[in-house]
Amino acid sequence: QPPAAAADGTRLSSSPDQPPPAAAAAGVLPGGRSLSAGRHIFGATASVRLRHSYDPGPGGDVPLLQQPAVVIQGSPGLVSIRVLLDKRHVLTKDSEGIVQLWDVLAGAPIQQLGQVDLGEVEKRLFQPLYVESWFSADIKLGALTINLEPPKCFAAEAYALELGAQNVPDDQKVNLGACLLRSALSVWAHSFSRLCLSGAPIPGLDDPGCEQLPRFRSDLTPAVVSTNAAGMSWRVNANAFTGKEREGDDIPTWVTDAVLRGVLPYVKELKSAFVLQPAEGSGLPSLLQSRLNAPRILQVMKVANYCVTKLAELNVPLGTHEVGLTPDTQMPPLNTGQQYLELTCNGLAVPYCMSIATVKKFLWKRSDDVIFHFRILDPARLAPFPALKVPDS
Repeated sequence: QPPAAAADGTRLSSSPDQPPPAAAAAGVLPGGRSLSAGRHIFGATASVRLRHSYDPGPGGDVPLLQQPAVVIQGSPGLVSIRVLLDKRHVLTKDSEGIVQLWDVLAGAPIQQLGQVDLGEVEKRLFQPLYVESWFSADIKLGALTINLEPPKCFAAEAYALELGAQNVPDDQKVNLGACLLRSALSVWAHSFSRLCLSGAPIPGLDDPGCEQLPRFRSDLTPAVVSTNAAGMSWRVNANAFTGKEREGDDIPTWVTDAVLRGVLPYVKELKSAFVLQPAEGSGLPSLLQSRLNAPRILQVMKVANYCVTKLAELNVPLGTHEVGLTPDTQMPPLNTGQQYLELTCNGLAVPYCMSIATVKKFLWKRSDDVIFHFRILDPARLAPFPALKVPDS
């Protein structure tokens, strides 16, 4: 009888002849041609544990043992899951009521929160942030599984500084899906490079500073699940790859392009258009170029700096000060003798720490181009501050 849950590890499922050499030892499993990553924990869960009651009926046989001789305890399975707005962290709750906070890019839980209400924790961790969905998560086996499908899995980016990298350009971006793939397949990539590519360095894995990006923990070995070109499923622990697994046959081309070459498909969700217009009655001139395209993760602070630079070229000198997520940050420094820029969207003050995508989600709330209005900040007539709350599921 098969085990009720898989071994500890992260799953990756892929596109398409022969399963990798390690697949025979791991066993061939049914599955599709998507790519996924997840973490599995030994032990059956309440949802998959076999439950049989024995009722001999009138005159039926009675078992010799009324109680089991040995009980093998399994780990509690996951029963609830919430993906947070940053699309990097996930809350889970197991059958014993324990809530954990997971880092998808690290492939592991990073905080034990105890027996608490999952919804209340989600509210407490809320930050107004919008990141495009790039994975789907499930707990069908009582364990966390992250599934990736191209090209959607490449639809989200973050700045390297936000992921913990140091001494890197402030505009260096990291694709989250590619980051996860490189982490899960790093052993295969380096082994394959030694065997087939003369040990050539791998973009995204061997570049300076890449070691600072999130990686799977060595004490929690992920499992990679995929299907080969013939449609047969296979599973290998991430540290058990030999490098002999064939590119395109065993591991799909779209995965190897991302991991070995840093070649990603074009995803339109990575860019966003916005418009800069002077507020009505502000007396400020229009910019020579008012409609712009930028990465969706671009922060409003850079939009404000651009606006100030272009206004200075039109002989309108203004300063900027960073508006945070609370109304008390709207007031500029006092007694500086300088006038400051104020940006609004939909009549509301815009926190400069927000990204364009976040402004579109929480302030603009429409599908067309975001429109920012700019004017000289008047401390006596500040724009209303937005009410930021957890969006409805």
